[in-house]
Amino acid sequence: MSKRIAIKTFLITALFMIGSVVLCQTTYTTINSGAWNGASQWDANGVPPITLPSGDSIFINHTIIYNLDQIIRGTMVINATGSITGLTKSLKIGRGAINQGTLINYGSITIDKLKVKPDNGCAKTDLLPIAHNYGIITTDNGMHVGNNCGAGRLNNYTGGKVYVTGGLHLDGAICNQDTMTFTGIVKVHGGTLECCGYIETPEIDVDANGGRSATLGCINICSSDGSDPILDFDGTDYTPLSSVPSNPTEYTIDDDSTAICGEAINGPALPIVLISFEANINKDKVDIKWVTSSEINNDFFTIERSVDAENWEEVITSNGAGNSSQIIEYFEVDYEPIVGVSYYRLKQSDFDGEYKYFNIVPVKYEPNTLGDGIINLFPNPVTLGETLYIDFTNILEKEMLVVLRDIRGREFYSKMVINIEGGKLVGVPIDVKILAGVYLITASSENQIYSQKLIIR
Repeated sequence: MSKRIAIKTFLITALFMIGSVVLCQTTYTTINSGAWNGASQWDANGVPPITLPSGDSIFINHTIIYNLDQIIRGTMVINATGSITGLTKSLKIGRGAINQGTLINYGSITIDKLKVKPDNGCAKTDLLPIAHNYGIITTDNGMHVGNNCGAGRLNNYTGGKVYVTGGLHLDGAICNQDTMTFTGIVKVHGGTLECCGYIETPEIDVDANGGRSATLGCINICSSDGSDPILDFDGTDYTPLSSVPSNPTEYTIDDDSTAICGEAINGPALPIVLISFEANINKDKVDIKWVTSSEINNDFFTIERSVDAENWEEVITSNGAGNSSQIIEYFEVDYEPIVGVSYYRLKQSDFDGEYKYFNIVPVKYEPNTLGDGIINLFPNPVTLGETLYIDFTNILEKEMLVVLRDIRGREFYSKMVINIEGGKLVGVPIDVKILAGVYLITASSENQIYSQKLIIR
């Protein structure tokens, strides 16, 4: 073999090996609960690197104590049984990279700060970095979505809850279909806040950034005590929202659907303020729950169902409250669900015949695959300071996440329970600091969610 051919063969082999390294993708999956950097918590691929490369994936199926600052340029998935907890640590999606990083949360995240943004680069796309939240996100030191060029997006879907101690810096986009609570200022600087959800904040600051005007579209904003928040548009405070002047170079407001504490800019107040709407499989039926914080001239609700999210049929009607300024929880059951994937949506009708549709939620019903498991609570009602016991009957799952929440979705207790087959009895201490009222106990696995209403007195 000539020297030239040998060199050429070596270069081809080297390039192939380099290409193999570049194309190699690694998946890290939890197998036990415990500390993030503990080798026994992870499968054979070991502990994930601090900076997860693009193409690599992390799957969290257990309760993980978060003891480092993680950067995600690949994909992190937290399943319904999974959670990460570390109030002194941050999670950064896409940091230092352009158009990389995905977070998908079905479980619970409790950290110091969440950032969904690249630190540099202006090659914005509508896709990455991005965070999808179907579960609960709690941060102790604020949230930042998007960089100065608008790259970065958070989708908070129906059923998703976000609780932030501190404020929000929004340069990118947030599609909020449910509830996001902030104790600090929500700064929409060149970003977009939309999708008809509820934002709780003492102040909203709206302004342009880097030549990009801010956008408010179909969002309901209110302070924690139900009063109007401070409205700061382009450095000037306004009250009410209808007095904000048009200034499209700095901001754009959807006059028909943006509201302050349920009061729309144009026309009358919104007929209802919907906090949440969810549908969950419960054995051989579908439990449907929705919560409103105010209702005006509300006659009734209609639950509609579809197999393709296009053609709908009415399955349930439920009376509305007429006029109310209190939080009201509604609960209905579809006793004849469609096998496979189907969709539910909520329709609200006024006394004058006007109506409005709200978000669509999917469910997947597979009969006789999960047994006839139920959970029983006793005592119920339970007294503050007592222990609540959960009896699992005919539950086939080996591991389930038990969570206690109030009707607004705030979490007060969370514990992973293992080896529950055969009707294991689980005790849940009811902290004396919890306020008396109506709560929800859920026990969830990757395949199923069981829930029961609990009264604490």
